[in-house]
Amino acid sequence: MIKLEKFVTGKLFTNCYVLGDTDSKEAYVFDAPAHGDKIYDFVTNLGFKIKAVILTHGHFDHLLGLAKLIELSEAPVYMSEDEAELVNNKEFNLTAFFRADIPQIVIDKKLKDGDVLTLGEHEIKVIHTPGHTIGCLCFLTGDILISGDTLFEGSVGRVDHMTGDMDEEIKSVREKLMVLPDETQVFPGHGNMTTIGRERKENMFLI
Repeated sequence: MIKLEKFVTGKLFTNCYVLGDTDSKEAYVFDAPAHGDKIYDFVTNLGFKIKAVILTHGHFDHLLGLAKLIELSEAPVYMSEDEAELVNNKEFNLTAFFRADIPQIVIDKKLKDGDVLTLGEHEIKVIHTPGHTIGCLCFLTGDILISGDTLFEGSVGRVDHMTGDMDEEIKSVREKLMVLPDETQVFPGHGNMTTIGRERKENMFLI
């Protein structure tokens, strides 16, 4: 059985998600916003071993806890192939503007649209949704969608930073996410959970 848990951390109240398989006791951690030691303890207390840390995109508020989390878990890091070479660029990851510091990040596995990850007997589809950044990724398993900063409750990701593009953002949401069933639960990088059906009817960027 798949279990999803949320851990909110960092100055921007960024969501870290733990997607675990209760049979294999393995879990993917999506983003590491801050306090990697606390994220590690959170996952451990849930009874899971971290299979990999997956980055939805390369902005600092999703990365600040990564180094410590990797150190403790010895887990590999997965990220979009479009951002693997950009993630250490300070203008791209925004550390040049927010006075943050991130140790050099090494990406162990580069993901692309349509890739399928496994967790126990479950499959997780990789969905490339450029717009907020060039390599934003969402992840779908069953009726669970981890949307990063692509789609929020009542909003979409901002596009005023390096590689951001509003036309691409709306296209990604409409063509990649709004085709999912209404009951699909959306778990964004910030804020509350929503559903595809609700966003289809109420999101001001999509109406």
